[in-house]
Amino acid sequence: MQCPSCNAANSAEARQCTACGTRLRRRRNSGVASEAAVNPWIHSSNRMALTAYRCSLLAMIPFLGLALGPLAVVLGLLGRRSERKQPSERGAGQAMAAVVLGTATLVTNWTGLFFILRGIS
Repeated sequence: MQCPSCNAANSAEARQCTACGTRLRRRRNSGVASEAAVNPWIHSSNRMALTAYRCSLLAMIPFLGLALGPLAVVLGLLGRRSERKQPSERGAGQAMAAVVLGTATLVTNWTGLFFILRGIS
């Protein structure tokens, strides 16, 4: 990073110029980088995997899992495929977590619905 006052070269992490002591401005990153600052576990640019992971978390709410569980599984598998094609996207952890959580909520919600309907009839 160049100092605006004396044009001295500084490291990217420097807060002050090593030559003149002027405070250096920091650039703000947008998108996934800013999200990674809030939650360091979610640090991928694989939107499919992140959406699948969020769907799988919402699927743990009773009866939402009937629809969001299968959606999380499908999106998780698509996110994993996307990560395999472009490894720079990352997101395998979120994709696999979505598949596991989506499957678990799918099974529990459909089993619960089966027993509710069986008890009614």
